[in-house]
Amino acid sequence: MDPEAYGGASLLGFNGAVLKAHASARERAIASGYCVTTRNLQHHVNEIIAREITRANERLAVVAGLSPAPGAEK
Repeated sequence: MDPEAYGGASLLGFNGAVLKAHASARERAIASGYCVTTRNLQHHVNEIIAREITRANERLAVVAGLSPAPGAEK
C-alpha cells in the first residue's frame, strides 16, 4: 500500500469534517485525504451513520422491551 496514496483520512463520528494526516505527510498524501473527506461530505456519510445508529438503538430498545414496536398500540 502506497502511504502517499492513503496518507490522509477522514475521521468519522464527528459533527463535521475532520481530516487526519501524519505530521510528515507530503502534498500527495494530504491531497488524497482531502479527496476522501470531500467525498464523505458529498455523500453525507456522517448523516447516514448517525441515522443508522439511531435506527439500531431504536431496534435494540424494542428488543430489550424498553419501548413499543413501531405501529404497536401504546
